[in-house]
Amino acid sequence: MSIQRITNIGLIVILLFAGWKFYCWKHPNFPTRFSENTINFQEKETELNELVLLVLREINGKEISNEILNLNKMSPLLKEKMEHLGFYRITFSDISNPCASKRIISFEVFEDWNIDTLNKVEVVYSPCDIETKKGYHWFDGRHIDVWGQGNNWKIISDTDSI
Repeated sequence: MSIQRITNIGLIVILLFAGWKFYCWKHPNFPTRFSENTINFQEKETELNELVLLVLREINGKEISNEILNLNKMSPLLKEKMEHLGFYRITFSDISNPCASKRIISFEVFEDWNIDTLNKVEVVYSPCDIETKKGYHWFDGRHIDVWGQGNNWKIISDTDSI
């Protein structure tokens, strides 16, 4: 087989791949991506609950309300678990209502969880939050979807490309 023929085949493969990526970008099929994230959550729920316990142990006694914790500020164990689950940052915020656990923990995604299509995804542990009820769905009419996963968990997706 000649070099020219191999080059042409390679170029065709690259063009087909680029065309497919462009098509997927223009027709993202968000409902399928949301369903895939729900399945992904169900498969990882035990690990996510363990992650919350690890985070709470690590921040025990520290005043961190409304703060962001990046991977480079975490213990090696927490950093490893975060990277394994596809997260790169934790955001903490306080709950204003009387709740036993007064802290919302948001895990920001950098890989997996359909981030390439959905643009921004957060997996949120939020006790005493109606939005965490299994089957709950809210859409702002533009780009933001909230999907309740049950057991104090929700997934927030922002499909705005900006």
